[in-house]
Amino acid sequence: MRALLEVMATDYAGRVNIIIVTDRENWANFLKYKIMAVPTEIFFDNNGNQVMSHIGFLPRDQIEAQFRKMGVK
Repeated sequence: MRALLEVMATDYAGRVNIIIVTDRENWANFLKYKIMAVPTEIFFDNNGNQVMSHIGFLPRDQIEAQFRKMGVK
């Protein structure tokens, strides 16, 4: 997921904030969002509300479909 998300962060710069968090960096986020497996993708709206989460690899086309549902062009 990391490699894909790094590419997408560049492709969607200025439209979407893609933040990659590893277990070594920030256990607080794992606890806060109840992350039980890696990878887990969590989508938030502009107000910081969790919109959707997914456990496991999420292909680019499905990530982009979620972006579209959220109004990202």
